[in-house]
Amino acid sequence: MTGRDIAQLFRTFETPPWKREDTVIATIGNFDGVHTGHRALLQRVAHQAKAQNAISVAMSFYPHPAVRLGKIASMPLITSLHQKLVELGKIRLGYLCHIHFTKEFSELSAAQFIELVLIKHLNVSKVILGPDACVGHKREGTPEFIQNYMQNLKREAEIISAVESECIKVSSRQIRDLVGRGEIEKAAELLGRPFAIDGRVSRGAGRGGKIGVPTANLLSGNHLLPKNGVYATRAHLHATVYNAVTNVGVRPTFGGDLTPAAETHIFGLPNLPLYGKRIEIEFVERIRDEAKFSGVQELTAQIQLDILKARSILEGS
Repeated sequence: MTGRDIAQLFRTFETPPWKREDTVIATIGNFDGVHTGHRALLQRVAHQAKAQNAISVAMSFYPHPAVRLGKIASMPLITSLHQKLVELGKIRLGYLCHIHFTKEFSELSAAQFIELVLIKHLNVSKVILGPDACVGHKREGTPEFIQNYMQNLKREAEIISAVESECIKVSSRQIRDLVGRGEIEKAAELLGRPFAIDGRVSRGAGRGGKIGVPTANLLSGNHLLPKNGVYATRAHLHATVYNAVTNVGVRPTFGGDLTPAAETHIFGLPNLPLYGKRIEIEFVERIRDEAKFSGVQELTAQIQLDILKARSILEGS
């Protein structure tokens, strides 16, 4: 792979994009965030596959099984599907099998999952698992169950230990909580990179342009947003990185909105139309809480202070 390669996506496990005779090493999990704990597991898969000239594949599910089964109402994503494919590509993992988690699929027993999905269709010769990986109806297929079942089928299974970071188990839940509290620097430590959101630029109300601070409004879908506030950020656009400042929130000075949104003012951006363009916003440091101002003049003055603060942070990092 080159530095710009990303993992290849396929959604139908019945028709994998490799030959039946190929050796396949796989892992299973949702891998939301592709954080430091995930990478220890995924790198092991990639390294072993390279050593054996084998196919490397990660299997994940959508929507999140807990959402599909009604255990939670929603699960905002730490990484979009595009971001996940990029991060898997950096690890040199070949494929992401993104399986639609239907009610019918959830009712497969662990034995059926192994025999139908792993063996019959994907022809997995070895599966490498984290300590919390489970498959099958009611999560009956523990890592130990999978290991024993695969061995009985003359296949391999390996279980690796959890990765610890400052005595805290690295998990997507921990990262989600940190981002939700605005503690993005701590979240970045567990992610192994800055927390970022991506999506396409949408049309906003145009208020920023009217006060000399145009913003790119991000359509981020089901992406997790950090706690409402102002952040020093970097914007990735057309393979170029720009310093920026981003407001996450409901714009209380203008009456407020029901749904928080991310609005980014990008420094030194050429006068190019951004609507519909994919952009990634990387959060570097939190500057302040979102606030309601008495009017446009007070808001504009504060934005200029935010820009100065963001420049200072970004130029020093």
